[in-house]
Amino acid sequence: MPVSSDPLISGISAFDLAWYRRSYMSGNSLFQNITPYAKSGSWVLNTGFYTGIAEKLTSPAFLVKIKSGKGTILFDTLAWENATAKEPQKAMRTASVLLTNLGTEFRFSPKTSCRYDFIDLRGFANMAFMDRKKGDGVGGWTDDGRIDMRFFLINHAGTGNGEEDGMAVDEEKFPENMRFQEVPFRLIDPKKNHGKAVLSFGSAKLPSIRMRETGEIPVGKKADLLWLLHATGWGGGKMTAAQYEITYADGSKTGFPVVNFVDVGDWFNMQQYSNCKIAWSGRNLVSPSVGIYMMPWKNPHPDKVIKTIRIRAGISDCAYILVAITTAIEEKESSGAAVREKTYAVFDFPKANAGNTLREIKQKKCPETVKDGIRTGKGSCVFYIPDPEIKEMFKKPFGIILDFTATEKPDGYCGGIFEPGAFRITLNRSSMKLVVETFGKDGKRAYFSSREPVLPGKRVKFELIADGKKMFLYRDGKLDTIQELPLPMKEANRLRFGVAGGKEYNFNGIFHRAELYKLAE
Repeated sequence: MPVSSDPLISGISAFDLAWYRRSYMSGNSLFQNITPYAKSGSWVLNTGFYTGIAEKLTSPAFLVKIKSGKGTILFDTLAWENATAKEPQKAMRTASVLLTNLGTEFRFSPKTSCRYDFIDLRGFANMAFMDRKKGDGVGGWTDDGRIDMRFFLINHAGTGNGEEDGMAVDEEKFPENMRFQEVPFRLIDPKKNHGKAVLSFGSAKLPSIRMRETGEIPVGKKADLLWLLHATGWGGGKMTAAQYEITYADGSKTGFPVVNFVDVGDWFNMQQYSNCKIAWSGRNLVSPSVGIYMMPWKNPHPDKVIKTIRIRAGISDCAYILVAITTAIEEKESSGAAVREKTYAVFDFPKANAGNTLREIKQKKCPETVKDGIRTGKGSCVFYIPDPEIKEMFKKPFGIILDFTATEKPDGYCGGIFEPGAFRITLNRSSMKLVVETFGKDGKRAYFSSREPVLPGKRVKFELIADGKKMFLYRDGKLDTIQELPLPMKEANRLRFGVAGGKEYNFNGIFHRAELYKLAE
């Protein structure tokens, strides 16, 4: 738990570091009937009496701050990287907060979208997801009886408790088309494929009559990437789980190994590894945590048509299970690093006319002029008439910069930061987060907000970039939020700062500067 108020761990709570689950039988005891989901760490620095400049930030001392000259060294032995499988939200939040507090600058490379296709494995599948009898070479998954995947996506047992002698329940339809981690896969419904849904290979560790090699699996398409949906069983270490052989249409070949604990992991002991992601996690009758991984393989010859794939497994202690293969052809798209083409208007408060030539309409309640801006509140605002070019700006890629200080909470449900009529940007009274209210592809209202609240009395600069496909919200120069949203496609009929349409939707604070600009299309 945190034991310091040092800014380096600001935002990290005891809850973030509690990597366990409490049973509903725990009662009032915090540590009774708990199940650890991830290990906090294996060792800590000695922070005894004579360590001097070392400051313990957590107890145990997984995080220790040591001053070094004009700088600071943060010793982090907290094993958050190993907790991403079982406690992904807590582990990644802990890591991101630490990096943010250290002043890390995040840069996002251009995101790659893909055109996907699927490889038909129905003729090569030899097992189902559920296994009724251990060791008979038929049935499901790793042929280990009730230690199977009977709850993968649906209840394959068809009974209320998943046991074969349980009470029957309504039959569920198996979803053949699924997305895991934004990648689509086409799964095999065992009921449509003679009870076969996966390719389950044998193991050198245990005698098995399951297959060790496939024939040539037809592909007949190009691919930049292959996404493998797979898992291993019984492999307790780093070893080759499977070997893939790729044959191209011109007769040339290449291949690659699937390495356990690198490209794939044990389905019965979910962890995060370097070259795979956890695609799905759930439970079975024995364990509360089972799952399947997904791995990308980058094709060294994307210009060639892949003719066939051959898989050889059972070559180590690992039992290899393949669920699906997806092909992907990459298409790059914008990351928000857009090029500014033209500035529409700059509002440099508190200069006369805010330093622009737009016509200002004086309001009954005018804002107060202060040293570094204008103060709005209790209904005061500034109102400008947009020129013909600004009227149409929200129908093209655009950017908005808003530099302000909130001095107190809004009077009503929210406070109007900027309202051009086409959409609006407000400050929510309850959360104190910046909220963008715009329109989705269906023309209906769409909302998204900043990740963290705006702190009263602290100056902040937000930049909203809309490229036509996504909206990117930056906070003090760092990317805060991305949403897939189109342009508002509405005409701007006003430019209003300090008030939004609604009962007492007044922003109480200081506007320092604002800017409207056009992005290159």
